[in-house]
Amino acid sequence: MTDEELLFPAGPSVPGQAESRRAYHQLLAQLDEYPWWQDYRELVQRGWDWRKAVLIAWESSPVKSRAPATQEELATQVLGLTSDRVIAKWRKQQPELEEEITRMQAAPLLRHRREIYDALVASAADPDPKSHADRKLALEMLGDYRPRQTTQLEGGNTPVVVDTT
Repeated sequence: MTDEELLFPAGPSVPGQAESRRAYHQLLAQLDEYPWWQDYRELVQRGWDWRKAVLIAWESSPVKSRAPATQEELATQVLGLTSDRVIAKWRKQQPELEEEITRMQAAPLLRHRREIYDALVASAADPDPKSHADRKLALEMLGDYRPRQTTQLEGGNTPVVVDTT
């Protein structure tokens, strides 16, 4: 499969494809203006067509700094669509879009997973009493410790404690 076939799954004679190709070339000219451009490039390399890669990268970016600000603007100003109704259709027909968005949102944390575990180990292994919370967390994660949870119900003069472990 060629790059052209991956980026544009519909042939050039399909209605709307001329606009798709024009919007794609316009995007390439200004791609580095968008904070999500590196995620977009990764998604295209992994086989997503260009419009869905843009949607995933945009949707995965922090809401406060999204550019463009709305899905409607993304559809009309970047993707070359007349509205964002097509995006709603994609979401309905391809649940894997939401899965990929979730994966991309978690990616920054996952890239540092090893460093986080190393920091947890270093702190939890420190005998200093200040490291108690990290030791407790590490033991919970390993399944060696389950905190005892109690719920206190008050009624009348005598509190009732229920053990929920």
